[in-house]
Amino acid sequence: CSLFAEEICKKGRCENTLRGYECYCQQGFYYDSNLLECIDVNECHDESLCVNGQCVNTEGGFYCICNWPWTPDSNKKKCVMATIADMNECNNPENCKNGLCVNTVGSYYCICSPPWTLAVDRNSCVTPEEQADVNECQDPSYCKNGRCENTPGSFHCFCDPPLTFSAALKQCVYDDRTAAHKDVCFVQVDVGLICSRPIEVVVTYSECCCHYGRGWGPECNTCPPRNSEMFSRLCEMHLETESDGDQDFQAAFSNYNPG
Repeated sequence: CSLFAEEICKKGRCENTLRGYECYCQQGFYYDSNLLECIDVNECHDESLCVNGQCVNTEGGFYCICNWPWTPDSNKKKCVMATIADMNECNNPENCKNGLCVNTVGSYYCICSPPWTLAVDRNSCVTPEEQADVNECQDPSYCKNGRCENTPGSFHCFCDPPLTFSAALKQCVYDDRTAAHKDVCFVQVDVGLICSRPIEVVVTYSECCCHYGRGWGPECNTCPPRNSEMFSRLCEMHLETESDGDQDFQAAFSNYNPG
């Protein structure tokens, strides 16, 4: 080995034995006795690797490029969900009766076709005759630490600074990051308070209302009207708590057109 290691054990470690020599290759390589060298193993030939993504072979290893919403794990060896493993709520026949159930990461929402409309519980489709408004403001668990105002099929919660409304908790909190639950955001709220046109990423309630859409979450929590007092308070607090000095974020927010 001391004289011919480079010729008989390329890219490996040559050790003398009683019968000759042995060539030891690094992990991810195998010894080719015809070529007399260590050859890279193409792990991507194994179809069980990088499920929900694409396998990329490298010298002595591999890594995964994952399809959205999957992300690589810490070792980039498999694709995993960024959040807790999702359960498909649409497999439950009790969800979205008389309508179409759409599964999302960690949640779901219902789409109703006329003449059906989304029920107050946001979990089924009912006829207009069956639809009746519920005054959420009569529930003491709604809008704690704030002023509740009932709206058709929903409610608005007015919070005094420095409090801001947390859609996840349905009450006023000191910092929406304490309840920074992320869920589906809808660009449009149709007649009957039916949310449609979901964006591709999950965001917080304040991110949704201040940047992307007009409804949030599988319950289609409507955003406060543009140019309203509540909209201004929500988005001012969102800018202060979420930017943390990020100039790119502030620039994007300043150019936002809420029309």
